[in-house]
Amino acid sequence: MFNGQQEFMHYSQVNEHIAELLVEAIGEDGPLLVVVDRQGNSWSSDTLKFTQVLSEEMIEQITCRIDDGCDPVISSCEEVSFYATELMSDQFSCGFLIIAFSGTKEVDILDNIAIIEGIGSLANVVASLIRRQSFAASYWPGEGNVESDARETVILN
Repeated sequence: MFNGQQEFMHYSQVNEHIAELLVEAIGEDGPLLVVVDRQGNSWSSDTLKFTQVLSEEMIEQITCRIDDGCDPVISSCEEVSFYATELMSDQFSCGFLIIAFSGTKEVDILDNIAIIEGIGSLANVVASLIRRQSFAASYWPGEGNVESDARETVILN
C-alpha cells in the first residue's frame, strides 16, 4: 500500500507520462496541451508558450470551474482560446487537461468541438491505460517480461 508521499509521486509520474504520450500523439506543432494534477503541478507541450499564455491564476480559475461542475470549460482571453476538462482514468480523477489555441476565438473551438473532444477522450484512454499499467507493475513486479507473460499464458489457458 502507498503512503501519502509515495502516492503523490506515483500520480505525478502518471500525469507526466500522460503529457509525454499526448504530445507525441498530437505533435509539437499542434495546440498547446497542458496536464495539471490536483496539487497544481503541470506539464505542457511547449513550456515557453505555456508561460506566455496561461498564468497560475488562470489555471486555478479553470480547474475550480471544472470542480464546480462546469465541464468542459470553453473560454478565451485576449488572443488565446482554450478547452479544459477533467482528466479521468477509469473512475479516478488524474487532474485536468487544457488545450489552448493561439489566435482563435471561442467560436473556432465550438466549430471544431468534435475534434477537440476527441483529443480529450484520447487523453482519458491514455490515462486509463497508464494507470492500469502502473497499478499492475506495482503489484506484479517484472510485468511485461517473458517470465510474467508465461505466467499469464498458464493462467489464461
